[in-house]
Amino acid sequence: MFRFMKKDRGFSLVELLAVIIIMTILAAIAVPIYLRHTERAKASEPKANIRALKQSYDTYFTTNGTTDGYEVEDALDDAGISQAVRDKWEFDVIGQPPTEYITKSTSEYESGEGKEVRYVVAENKYYGWGTDTFTDVETGGED
Repeated sequence: MFRFMKKDRGFSLVELLAVIIIMTILAAIAVPIYLRHTERAKASEPKANIRALKQSYDTYFTTNGTTDGYEVEDALDDAGISQAVRDKWEFDVIGQPPTEYITKSTSEYESGEGKEVRYVVAENKYYGWGTDTFTDVETGGED
């Protein structure tokens, strides 16, 4: 019996192919999931900025009864959003009082220009990059 085991020193080609096929299938499943999680994590930065911006507008509205004359730059200053963040993201507010908060990445952002995240006040929900759609790795667009 021990002589038989000494002769069997390696794996057969079929066994190696089976392992390679299984690893390929697992990688095909795992890589897109990983990419979606990293994209969602990167989208947490603009969402945090929108929350801070919204809080500034809410505070101003509570104090003054209106947001007329309160500019986005004033709200960014009050929220303590740094110039480095402002270089990476453009901010916009729609409505008086605000009904939507929008941030869009600039060419300074490491993941690229044009990544938009939008918060709709009436729905209390975020839309856009990394929230409800994900970048298609093969085409570079959204799926």
